[in-house]
Amino acid sequence: MSIILVSVCQGVKSFKQELVYSFHFRGYWSGKFVKEVCLLANRQQEFEPGHEYLIYFQPIEYCEQVILGRSLKVKHLEDQQLF
Repeated sequence: MSIILVSVCQGVKSFKQELVYSFHFRGYWSGKFVKEVCLLANRQQEFEPGHEYLIYFQPIEYCEQVILGRSLKVKHLEDQQLF
């Protein structure tokens, strides 16, 4: 199952020698409360904190109210910074 997300990038973290980008999200997915979405990006994909994106991603796991996934397709929505 793939998910479509429209969200603002909040920052970048390191996870198992890969960059993981965190995105703002508050809501429910498959009946589980989610407070954040963290995505592993392809080598060609880079996200900038404070910018809004339309993201098509594959969830990998759900743990401690966070969905970890891998981004498949990305569209930067605006060329201006939101925050």
